[in-house]
Order: sequence, then C-alpha cells, then structure tokens
Amino acid sequence: MIEPEPNPYGDRAALLAALTARYRPLETHTRYRVITHPDAELATELDLDPDTPVIQHRRLTQTARGRLLMTETEAASFEIEQV
Repeated sequence: MIEPEPNPYGDRAALLAALTARYRPLETHTRYRVITHPDAELATELDLDPDTPVIQHRRLTQTARGRLLMTETEAASFEIEQV
C-alpha cells in the first residue's frame, strides 16, 4: 500500500480557524460519488482490485458568498454482497 504524503497545509483545525477568522462565516458542503471502476492509480493507492467499487467523499469549504477556500477528498472501498 502507498503511504500517504505529508500534509503540506498542517493541522486541519488550525487551517479552519485561520480561514474562519478571515472569511467568516464559512459554509461546508459534502458531495459523494460512487466510482464503479476506479483508475489504476486509485486502485493501487487503496490496495484494491480494479473492479472494486469506491465511494468518494468531497468536503467543500467556502465563504457565505460562495468563494471556494478548501476541498478535501477521501475515498474508501466497499464490497457489495450478492444475495
């Protein structure tokens, strides 16, 4: 499995505190999508078979006026049990 790269932005809580101090109030929106056949890079990163579905979660942090400040993306696998 590929080791995650170091976070170049530091602590998430500290970053959100700085963004809130500058742009308050902040809004957060979450989007999900299912990737039925992940590309080779994502499958390798998650140590999966290429045919394993993946759910991707994106958290968008923006100003009240809609200016996008930060996007966080996570992906995880899941298995579908056939009955």
